[in-house]
Amino acid sequence: MKRRHLFEFNEAVWMPSSLRALVTDYLRTLIDLIEPFSPQLPLIAQALRRAGEAAGVVDLCSGGGGPWRHLSPQLNRLAGRVVPVLLTDKYPGQAASALRGASSAVVWCLTPVDATAVPGSLQGMRTLFDGFHHFTPTVATGILRNAVDDGAPIVVMELLRRSYADLLAVLFTPVLVWGLTPWIRPFSWTRLALTYVLPVAPLIIFWDTLVSVLRCYTPTELRRMGQVAAGNRYVWFADTYRYRGAPVTFLIGYPRDSAGAGGAAG
Repeated sequence: MKRRHLFEFNEAVWMPSSLRALVTDYLRTLIDLIEPFSPQLPLIAQALRRAGEAAGVVDLCSGGGGPWRHLSPQLNRLAGRVVPVLLTDKYPGQAASALRGASSAVVWCLTPVDATAVPGSLQGMRTLFDGFHHFTPTVATGILRNAVDDGAPIVVMELLRRSYADLLAVLFTPVLVWGLTPWIRPFSWTRLALTYVLPVAPLIIFWDTLVSVLRCYTPTELRRMGQVAAGNRYVWFADTYRYRGAPVTFLIGYPRDSAGAGGAAG
């Protein structure tokens, strides 16, 4: 299936923050329910160790907070220490809601951070959950190159897979929206009205999910971008899997000279 970079409501500059939250809060709730990225925690922890014994995480394009409510304590247990997580975004306007229920080790950077030009002062392993498909191949490769230039391990994970089967599954998205909405926090009467009275939320989320599947990169494409960004300097792992019925595509990379004997080139 050919990748198509179509329009998404959630990234439109004219999109009101209240409507944008319909998408980000839904996605955050779905991720917290399924915990789709947990199976790759050993590989994520391995990449984190390459950043240094006391290194933290710099999360890019954090939006509504991503998976860190449940992923942070899991990573802490695996690392055997409290791993600081800094949430960053180009438009960090949802910090309060994103931190609700999260570990105290997870904090927001309240100044804008561009994923293609992360300040050198923000050291640590970089992560990007459910945001990589928003970028064209050129810009996405630039995000990887920026991490490579700083010698930072990088983790890219998407609750997506570009396939005909997953495109067909998008048809059930409105049903998921109707079922999950009562459990989304913070509670909002407006969200209920825009879901069950006027079906704005189901329609916006359906369209953005459909486009996200079409935009998602395949493991081969991700690996190729990593090689363009780093040459032979990085070890790359890229694959897809299904967890609790949810498809996941990922790319994880770290400097080759720190890979050790067990590293496998992607």
